[in-house]
Amino acid sequence: MAPYERVANDLLGRIRRGALPAGCQLPSEARLAGKYGVARGTVRRAVRETSGHVEARHGVGRARDGVLSGPHVPAEL
Repeated sequence: MAPYERVANDLLGRIRRGALPAGCQLPSEARLAGKYGVARGTVRRAVRETSGHVEARHGVGRARDGVLSGPHVPAEL
């Protein structure tokens, strides 16, 4: 499995289990890259692969279902 697929599958699994509720803001791209041990470009591709469940907005961050008003997800994700 490619690294971006591993990251995307983990994010989608957390969404399905309710660990990433709608509206929550994810950690930064750099923090996610460090957590998964991948490059930032891999995180960007993984976010694209979540089929719209996670949205990135330039200068704002990444959010579950594109709503940026919820709580910040802890760094340990």
